Amino acid sequence: MTARIDLSGITRLHHFAASKKGETYKSIEYRLRPVGFEVAGSISMAGLETVRRIWRDFKEPLVQWSDHYGVPVEIIIATIATESAGKPRALRKEPGYKSDAATPHRVSPGLMQTLISTARSALKDKSINRQWLFVPSNSIKAGTAYIAQQSKKTGMDPPLVFAAYNAGGVYLQTGANNRWKTRQFPIGTGKHVDRAVNYFNACFAMWGRDGDAPKTSFVRMLDGPVAGDTQPTPKPDPGKPEGPSNMFKTISNLFGVGGLSGLLTSCGKDGSLSGDMSSLLSMEGIGGLLLLLLLSFC
Repeated sequence: MTARIDLSGITRLHHFAASKKGETYKSIEYRLRPVGFEVAGSISMAGLETVRRIWRDFKEPLVQWSDHYGVPVEIIIATIATESAGKPRALRKEPGYKSDAATPHRVSPGLMQTLISTARSALKDKSINRQWLFVPSNSIKAGTAYIAQQSKKTGMDPPLVFAAYNAGGVYLQTGANNRWKTRQFPIGTGKHVDRAVNYFNACFAMWGRDGDAPKTSFVRMLDGPVAGDTQPTPKPDPGKPEGPSNMFKTISNLFGVGGLSGLLTSCGKDGSLSGDMSSLLSMEGIGGLLLLLLLSFC
């Protein structure tokens, strides 16, 4: 099974919409950029050190199963960070749990917190149990297979992927405090997807600073900034303003640190971006480029 990725769709400005009782509900607008996932015109991130630790500790199985199922590794890392914070023996028992044998649909062991019943279904293996899912590579395999399976409906759109993984599918949730309008826990909020998107964006920052981005990743698919990469300087298209994507590639070529040099100097100790710098990611034109170049020397 290979994941379905609607790259052209998720890189355009779009939203999730669904109807209930004749009324249509729409989420906030968002899109995937070469430097991360933009929501309402800005890119936010958090948990850079958590993401780094997960990548360092589980790099081999992350690359193996990402390549195998065609799931961008940013999705897998963000899911692990959100679900278990990278703890291989994490265990969650849902209300109604009796035992692993009696209620395998009520217990989630391991890094990716996949239900035992879900792991068995995704991998078509009824022998899967708690101890098997406590092995990091096994948990990553099961969780990634499930994400690939759900991609028929999610198109690998990050907020849909994270909500579907958490709630078992893409369902409308109309709570006023849920800007994504997809069911997730806690019900009535958008906290789960908020956290996952921040971790997702931290992956872009990690590779922008550290390099070593794997081939099955959004940053590679979108030719985003990766530290240490050397690329020929693109020739500007006369008469066409330089947009954010080309703007960051230019910075990458000039500084050789992945195009996030100036931007990442504004990160806080927790890896979060300041509001002012986040807003620069939505700027168009050469003015934005000059401002970022100036800030990089500060």
